[in-house]
Amino acid sequence: MALTSQGYQLKQAWQAIKRHPMFSVNVIATIAITLGALLCATTLIYLMLVKPLPYPDMDNLYVAKQSMMDQEGGFVGEGFSYPAAKHLYKQHDKNVEVALSYLTTDVITSLSEPVTIDSGYITPEWFILLGAEFTLGHNFTVQQNMDNFSPGAIISHQLWQEQFSGEQNILSKSIDIRGVSHPIVGVLAASFVEPEVKNLGRKTQLWLTWDYNWTEQMAWGDLSSIDGAVNVLIKTDDKANIKRLENQLNRQQSDLWQQEFANHVNFQHWQISVALVELSNEIYQGQTELIYYVFFACLGIFLIAMTNITNLFMSRTVEQQRNLAIHAAIGANKFKVFSLLFSEYGLLLFISLPFVLAIAYLGFYLLQQYLGSVLPRANELTLSWFSFGFSFCVLLTLNTLFTYICRQLVPYHQLRNTLSQSGKGSGIQIKASIRTSLIATQITIAATLIFINLAMFNQAYRTIKQPIGISVDNLWQLRLAETNPTQTAPEALRNDLININNALNQHPEIAKSTISLSPLIWFGNYPLLDVEHNKQYTPQVKLVDDGYFPMLSQSFIAGDNFTEQQILDSEWVMIINEKLASLLAPAGNALDKKVRFWGRDYRIIGIVQGLHLPNDREMPPRAYVPDKRKRANIMLKTKTDNPMKKADLLQVVRSVSSNYTIRAVAPMIDDKNRLLFIQYTTLAVTGGLTILTLFLAIIGLYGILSYSSQLRRYEIGTRLAIGAKSGDILSMIFKDSVNALLIGLVGSVLASSLLFLMFSEQLNQLINTHTIVWVAATATTVTGITLLGCYLPIRKYLSNPVIKCLRAIEE
Repeated sequence: MALTSQGYQLKQAWQAIKRHPMFSVNVIATIAITLGALLCATTLIYLMLVKPLPYPDMDNLYVAKQSMMDQEGGFVGEGFSYPAAKHLYKQHDKNVEVALSYLTTDVITSLSEPVTIDSGYITPEWFILLGAEFTLGHNFTVQQNMDNFSPGAIISHQLWQEQFSGEQNILSKSIDIRGVSHPIVGVLAASFVEPEVKNLGRKTQLWLTWDYNWTEQMAWGDLSSIDGAVNVLIKTDDKANIKRLENQLNRQQSDLWQQEFANHVNFQHWQISVALVELSNEIYQGQTELIYYVFFACLGIFLIAMTNITNLFMSRTVEQQRNLAIHAAIGANKFKVFSLLFSEYGLLLFISLPFVLAIAYLGFYLLQQYLGSVLPRANELTLSWFSFGFSFCVLLTLNTLFTYICRQLVPYHQLRNTLSQSGKGSGIQIKASIRTSLIATQITIAATLIFINLAMFNQAYRTIKQPIGISVDNLWQLRLAETNPTQTAPEALRNDLININNALNQHPEIAKSTISLSPLIWFGNYPLLDVEHNKQYTPQVKLVDDGYFPMLSQSFIAGDNFTEQQILDSEWVMIINEKLASLLAPAGNALDKKVRFWGRDYRIIGIVQGLHLPNDREMPPRAYVPDKRKRANIMLKTKTDNPMKKADLLQVVRSVSSNYTIRAVAPMIDDKNRLLFIQYTTLAVTGGLTILTLFLAIIGLYGILSYSSQLRRYEIGTRLAIGAKSGDILSMIFKDSVNALLIGLVGSVLASSLLFLMFSEQLNQLINTHTIVWVAATATTVTGITLLGCYLPIRKYLSNPVIKCLRAIEE
């Protein structure tokens, strides 16, 4: 009997949904979009806080982070030098396991066409600690460990499919990288998830044995130079003694430093510290604020939408009062009335479930495509039992809440008397206090979101528009790779590079080229000693040639540029920016000043205007020294804004030398946009959320005030009939909403203050001299949408003859 009754209720609910298609579509679309977005954001939180990383003993995995500070306590940089990482690996305690990786990009030269891929050079423990599984083959063996110089390659499942068509005999093949032939010993399983310890969204396609990394191969690296490619992964089962392990590593690294620099004044008193960071925390470091922002923004929009739907369901309940009264009259008890509402609203909500999941799936795809480089573990976003369970629980909770609210709207004793009553005012109405509460709630949430979004939008916009001090129009960065660096004499490589640069200068589409690396890609931190005052600084340093500053249109404040001969001879001369000049000579001229750099006395010959690169909070001191034109990076300036073709450039390179191939080529504007990616993302997200917030708020206010104006349509008609103007009517309706508006604005101030207290470190940067502007803009915007929400429902009364308004009440 119970099943039959429930089936009847569902059938009746379905018929009711079909009779009101616009109402149903409105509810389903609103739920699908807002809950789908909230599901995306909640899944990010779930990955960050709940779902474990896909590695065995995840809780015991740590990333070792080394920091350098100069003798005055100034922060130099974070990261291991190459010798320090090797020393830690060889001297580590037997109770811990250590693995090293060296992450870079390489060019596979053994394929029909050179292919640039993300690569990694590792010790065998790397895949052991991560529990990697193999589709074919195996991990590197002990014989391929550090200092054995035994080549080998492990390829990703993706590279196997894309470049080798999934050949089953792949283990009989080899891959040539930088003149070394590496036999393929394994293919990683498709399920392997790379820990994002270098760059978010990075997908390493090729793994090689440690000994063949660039630094080892080229004999680069000293103890004082941070190597950004090096990563140290540590596993310890003794979590209780992490501090003891950190202290042990600190002593070990400090002893190594003192042994190396005991007689070097520049480095003798530097401080070296090692910290162990849980792998999960390292992956999310610096991105938790973005995830929480997305979550709270989606939650706010979802709550606005739910107040809209609450109003829709209450209005629908008022329409149903006669049907509910009939059920009450023939014996339906309170629970029966509740179940009738529960069935209809529940069926409508759960019809939206597949649409919610579809919107979430689309959201996952968009996040992976466009935010994969800023959102940790974005590649793990997918529909799962968590997605279904979360959506089901939210919809069930909403259905229960909506039904309870609407059930309270129709008191049972009043329902039983409804059929016997008639006349004006005998029907059920939504209380004015409820309508005021709904309006105030919407305004509170909307105003809070609008204020924070406007402040973040403004901050991002100002960063994007801030001049950086150079021009990157029509500039390109060409990065070459040596095909066989160990078998080719350095002087031959240098001469070939100079000849390639000369050939590029003759290209009909290229205005000029210079052997330098873009300032948007790299600066290194190195110590510099003011000989006169015996004071040390640690500026950002770059090696450049004589064409670097003219190509970037970076102007000189004083002095001269490098000459070509100074570059070729690698003369001990230096150019500094205005910031470093003010430090070296606060009240004088820094030209011709002597500074000790890399153990030699350099003479300052020029001072250039400083760069304010994207994300520089303040201009750092910078120094430039001559390069011997041996680093395979070439900046190009094209004659037009037409894109350079890699094939054309490769043809030029090959026509000069077979010792080089193209590693990468890209316009410098891409590097600028990469540095501003967070700001552009902030613009898009905050702009989109603000528009969506405004839209939902207007729709919600329209729905609530439309009901209010419908109740007062006879009063409106009467006032118009006796001479009231349209402005008078709008003023009357708006005055009724003033209390709700003020409550909402006060609530927004309190909510914003609470958020700024809870997330002070992240949000306090939004507080500046422009804050009052955004407060005023928010108040004006919210007042404007309230006015619009008041006007839209009554315009039909204002635009039609008064008689229609008066006749409507009679009908």
